[in-house]
Amino acid sequence: MANTGDSDAQSAGYLTSTGTDWIRIQRSTFTNWCNEHLRKKGRTITDLASDLKDGVVLILLVEELSKKSPPRYNMNPKIKPQMLENSIAALKFISNQGIKLVNIGNEDIYNGQEKLILGLIWALIQHFQIKARKTGAHGKLPGTGGGGSSAKDAMKQWLVEVLPNKNVRNFTRDWNDGRLLLSLVDALQPGAVSESPPEDPLERCRYAIDLAEQHLQVPRLLQAEDLCNPAVDELSVMTYLSYFVSIGDVEDTGDVDQLLNWVHGRLPSCNLTNFDSDWHSGIALVGLVDSLAPGAYPDWRDLNPAAGEENFQLGIDLARQHLDVDLELAAEELVASGVGNDLGFMPLIAELQTAGTEVEEARECFAFGDGLIDAIVGQKASFTVQHQALVAHISVEIVTADGTPVAGQVAEGQSSQELIIEYTPLAEGPCRIRVMCNARNIPNSPFTVPVLPEPDANSCRVYGAGLGTVVVNTIQEFKVDAHKAGPGQLKVLLQDVKCTTPAVQSIANEDGRYKVTYTPLEVGKLEVLVLWADKLIDDSIGSVLVVDPSKVMLDGEGLRTGCVGQQTVFTADARLAGPGELQVTFGQGQIRSACSVTPSREDNSILVVEYQPVQPGKVSFDVKWSGLSLTPGHYSVPIVKAGYTGAVSLDTDKITLGEVVNLTAKLQGGGKRSSNAKLTAKARGLKTGATPVQVKVSGNDQFHIEMKPKEADEYFIDVFFDNVPVAGSPLRAVFANPCHPELVVAKGPSDGIVARRLEFLVDTSKAGGGDLEVNVTGPAHGDLFVTIEEGDTPTQHRLFYTPDAEGQHSLDISWSGTPVPGSPFKLNIIQEVIDASKVVVHYEAEQLDKLLLGEAFVMAFDTSEAGYDEFSAMAVAEATTQSHDISVMGQDEDVYTLTFDPPMPGNYSLYVFYGESQVPNSPFSLRVITGASEVEVESIRFGDVGDPVLIALRLAEVSKKEHLSITAQSTEDLEPETVTDVSLQDDGSLLAQYMPTISGQHHFEVLWRAFQIADGSFDVEITPSRQPQGAAIRGRISGPSNSPQRASRRRSGVANLIKNTFAEAAVGEQVSASIQAPGTALESVKGQITDPDGAITPAEVLTNSMGTFTIFTQPSQTGKHEMEITIADRPVAGSPFFFHAAAAAQGQNPPRQNQKAQSSSRHGRPASSSALGDPSQCSITHVPKDVMVGVGCRFVVNARNAGPGDLNVTVANGPLRQTDISVSLLRERVYSVQLAPWVPGEVQISVNWAGRPIPGSPVAINFLDCTPDASKCHANVESPMQVATNRWQRVLVNTEGAGRGTLTAVLKSKSFEAPLLIERQARFLYRCACLTQSPGTYSLIIRWAGEHIPGSPFTVNSIHKCYPEKVKVIHLKTANVGKPYIMAVDTSEAGVGVLAAKATDPSGANIEINLKKAKDAQRKVMAEFVPKTAGKYQISVKWSRVQVPGSPFAVQVI
Repeated sequence: MANTGDSDAQSAGYLTSTGTDWIRIQRSTFTNWCNEHLRKKGRTITDLASDLKDGVVLILLVEELSKKSPPRYNMNPKIKPQMLENSIAALKFISNQGIKLVNIGNEDIYNGQEKLILGLIWALIQHFQIKARKTGAHGKLPGTGGGGSSAKDAMKQWLVEVLPNKNVRNFTRDWNDGRLLLSLVDALQPGAVSESPPEDPLERCRYAIDLAEQHLQVPRLLQAEDLCNPAVDELSVMTYLSYFVSIGDVEDTGDVDQLLNWVHGRLPSCNLTNFDSDWHSGIALVGLVDSLAPGAYPDWRDLNPAAGEENFQLGIDLARQHLDVDLELAAEELVASGVGNDLGFMPLIAELQTAGTEVEEARECFAFGDGLIDAIVGQKASFTVQHQALVAHISVEIVTADGTPVAGQVAEGQSSQELIIEYTPLAEGPCRIRVMCNARNIPNSPFTVPVLPEPDANSCRVYGAGLGTVVVNTIQEFKVDAHKAGPGQLKVLLQDVKCTTPAVQSIANEDGRYKVTYTPLEVGKLEVLVLWADKLIDDSIGSVLVVDPSKVMLDGEGLRTGCVGQQTVFTADARLAGPGELQVTFGQGQIRSACSVTPSREDNSILVVEYQPVQPGKVSFDVKWSGLSLTPGHYSVPIVKAGYTGAVSLDTDKITLGEVVNLTAKLQGGGKRSSNAKLTAKARGLKTGATPVQVKVSGNDQFHIEMKPKEADEYFIDVFFDNVPVAGSPLRAVFANPCHPELVVAKGPSDGIVARRLEFLVDTSKAGGGDLEVNVTGPAHGDLFVTIEEGDTPTQHRLFYTPDAEGQHSLDISWSGTPVPGSPFKLNIIQEVIDASKVVVHYEAEQLDKLLLGEAFVMAFDTSEAGYDEFSAMAVAEATTQSHDISVMGQDEDVYTLTFDPPMPGNYSLYVFYGESQVPNSPFSLRVITGASEVEVESIRFGDVGDPVLIALRLAEVSKKEHLSITAQSTEDLEPETVTDVSLQDDGSLLAQYMPTISGQHHFEVLWRAFQIADGSFDVEITPSRQPQGAAIRGRISGPSNSPQRASRRRSGVANLIKNTFAEAAVGEQVSASIQAPGTALESVKGQITDPDGAITPAEVLTNSMGTFTIFTQPSQTGKHEMEITIADRPVAGSPFFFHAAAAAQGQNPPRQNQKAQSSSRHGRPASSSALGDPSQCSITHVPKDVMVGVGCRFVVNARNAGPGDLNVTVANGPLRQTDISVSLLRERVYSVQLAPWVPGEVQISVNWAGRPIPGSPVAINFLDCTPDASKCHANVESPMQVATNRWQRVLVNTEGAGRGTLTAVLKSKSFEAPLLIERQARFLYRCACLTQSPGTYSLIIRWAGEHIPGSPFTVNSIHKCYPEKVKVIHLKTANVGKPYIMAVDTSEAGVGVLAAKATDPSGANIEINLKKAKDAQRKVMAEFVPKTAGKYQISVKWSRVQVPGSPFAVQVI
């Protein structure tokens, strides 16, 4: 498996490419090539397959190429035979030029056989374009004059000679990034390529093609997009490169000098001046190999110069062993006389140079990751490969223990120099992974990775009491036996009915056998998921019933007394006990029986218990809920023997409310009864409680019982005689309101849109008593969820449902089981097209470019033409890549507003999504400023004790002066004092006055929005007594001053002296002083030196990217010197500085810095003290900004135009050892500086040439901790997160500071598991897209480098749609003019939707309402507006375009 590599094509190589891109690219290139020549004939073509059909164009093309007269042909053919004759003439014309034609005839040209025609054009290109090319110094392309070498080999050899420092392996992928093409242009036209070409490969290709056309007149045969395409074919590239062959005069001496300079860098102790006689001993060859492969032969200097052949053989063997290079010449050929540059040594050394570059690049390549530590059979493993090479060919070979290759995938990592390798091993045992860079093993390659058996989650056994029915708030336990499940980690996930996650208190492990304890917190179903190696254990899928038996409430006469032979009843209320089943047993003596338990008609959680005693005495009861005893769970009831038997009956159990119920009770004789015995009755309703009844005697032992309830309910009637229940007691009777379904009126739409909620109104005011039943059936998922809410009156009902698919929907409405008029209602539902590109965006463009910190950025979006979907937005700070949530609120049905309050100044990218796509122009670039640059200190008048210090300031907007603050602090003050006397002057400026009370130095700070302004930090010396005031200093102070007033000059408040070399000053030595002044331009920093004689000379000033300025001078005489440093003509703090120059030490060679450098390059030419180079002509390029620790990096120092000198590279600051720096020579006076840090932190590298800093020095690089730290990741997820079913939801994850790793995301439920689609939005920003397919609770698991990010797993509640009826609004009915009116809107139970609010004043005008999220809750919003006039206001509140309950709200403003 390899991500790059050669593509060795045959002479008809166009047939060996794959895919379709190569055909398109080759067609375009060959067409452009033909047109370059046909233009001279006044013709052009657009389609090779059709435009060559008549043979005319082909003949004209060959005529122009060969410069020979063509055979006779028909110049205006009309019919097929004429065209075929022309094609025959063209093919014969081509054959006469010595071009061999294979498998193509005139019919093929006429029929437009594209591949055969492309082959024909390639034959013409080879013959006339490539083989005919010459070079200025090398004659024909090597090999093109005979000897059997192909055009491809000849061109490659020419490129090796022109680009001896480049590794040209092929004519495809090597050229994709544009670097080789830039090198070729630079070699043929020195100076044409800038020092900092584009970093993007596509832009670099475009830049190179433009330069070739501009400077070398190379026609634009290839487009940049095609050259950058990995599918580009080598024939197209060779055709394009052939135009470079005859350009200019490429002098051999340039190649010789360049290669010789490289040799000098490798062998500095050898005085090698040529590639002929200096190499005959073979010692230099062995030494060169040892320098490329350190340790290959360290004693090479001790070799015998006379043993040339043995030395050459040793060098050849070492090159093969350590560099994997087979040198073509034998030892005896090399030692033979007459071998010179062209025949032997120079190509041999160039080959070693290429090999050495490959070896160094391979050493700088690193591989790391879990996939190199271990892997699991059948599971994807991955690791990362990082390299530093400009053009790297990374190949990866993975084989199992038995030699079976394992396929893998390659993906680009966080940069173009990082690859992520993924593979899936299929067998156990050691797996060998070989990683090669440019066909050479990288460090530690090959890797041996143990492949472990695949974890078998189904081999786990989950059991224990904690998985059955458990009691709430008690510690529960279950066990997991995983000792046969293979490698893995046990995970237990719990989720109760409120979507909370009870904590797993402990997981104890004993040899793969685990004991898990937890405490349930809510009654109801508790979902338990047990995973092994992130796979669900099958027998763990299910729910635990959490109950609270103490909440079961028992009541009724059956718990107080009973009668032999008669049914006795009591009730059990289990509404708060959780799901379960009631078990009741009763017994007298040793006999126990089960009671009859049936649910009531009104509520299944209210149960009726019946039993029939068989003998008098005590009856005991045992009551359990889901097998768990109640508290108390044992009851004892006295049973008596009835003296009279009787019966009570009811004709029907359903009575219309308002009717009188008559029950007949008849007693029969038997036994004695007391003289005061009588018949009594009690009635109780499930909801209404006790209800009065009347008992009347209708005859001897016959009675009538009458009751007339006032409310509809289910009633139980207990009848007693002599306090003993009679047979048939208690009776059940249901009282219902009168029912008239035919009088129900239902109204609603006949059509709708998918995902748009529909509303029906049902009026039952004339229908009497009954129950409303509604059912909606759709074409996709059967029955749909319907919400019913009360309207303006209890007899008005509002029905809501949201269609989930297009097609016909059926709405069935019934009243007490009878369809209402018009039911079923048919609705035609269509699918709305969502088009984010039609969202109209409104914003103030000026705010994007210049938003003041503390002000909110507001955008408005009109979605009236874009369809209905949801908004989401996020802002990403450019400096920190930290993400910030943005509030998006609906203002009307189609209008939304986005509000963003930037937390800090800087540049932001605002990503705005409508549905799954970004709105037009997203991401928006926002620049947030402090506004401090709009404040300027114009002048300062110093004061004395009792005389004020005056500070004049100029503001761009005086109206915002409240953002200005000025403080003053003396050396004796513990806290700064605020300057409050700030007044507006006639000229529009501000004047601040501060009255000092003590003498001494006072420090002043001028801040704007808590940020320091330019020159806003300065010191003032206050004298103890009043002194004559000097003139106020206005504008810029110019020129040096030697007057006594120097100390009163205004100092620069932004510069500080950070280091100097004054103590080492000596005649002829360089003396320097460095100041820190970020944001200051180089031209505004000046330095001047005054020597002991009073002569003034300017000093040299250099800077780097970190805002550090270094001022240099070289004293020419001994004595006291003065150095003054100014910024914008104002002295820095402490200036002027003084130093004493001593006499130069005997024998000392200035400059001293070169001798003190701890690490210097050995590859520069030595500089004499009398002819030092010019460091300002040096440049530093390819400096990385942030680099992972352990990866290493490099930058390039170019000193080609700097004159003689040495390169010195030292650690100026930071956690880097001097031994971690290495310097190598790329070409003459062009160096590569390699850094290999192992500790994170910012490092500053000092780079000097000829003892003086180079522009850009010190180089600052921030090395980041590469250890993955998932805790540093952040996701914009509110857990629990509510999403809409079958609607894509986006989650943004920021991995800034989280080290090196891979982001994975999975959405799980007990019956569903799917990975999330992850897209990279920016360097550290990822977007995950998830889709829930059914309502329910899901777990969103997001990991970085295999570890959960903060908050993961997140709870995701998938709601079928939105529920506006569940929005709760808290508001006041009165308000005051001019004072904010606030109402709270709670959407926590309303599902997924968008909130919109609108207010109208008494005149009907719209009033803007500001919506903000409440600080104390995630799903609460505060709606606020300020009424300006008295009267009645209407406030409309909608959730996803539907009015919420109570909306519109009336507010009386007084």
